[in-house]
Amino acid sequence: GAFNPNYAYANDNDFNEQAEWTVQAYQMMRDWGWVGPAFLWNLNFRVVADGTEKAQWGIVANDWSPLPVYSALASMPK
Repeated sequence: GAFNPNYAYANDNDFNEQAEWTVQAYQMMRDWGWVGPAFLWNLNFRVVADGTEKAQWGIVANDWSPLPVYSALASMPK
């Protein structure tokens, strides 16, 4: 969930939803057929800028342990 007050609307999103929806976004891009290469930009803002608006979108925790979204991305079909 969100921990920056500017993104309080995201408080009802948990780590499992982040994982599910991120993988779903990649699947949608693949299925559309017209999307080229795609990448996920935010790897480690929980490490380098914890508590900021960027941190809640990261895929590793502030101790570098993988969040569910990291594992979901690693195991999704490429």
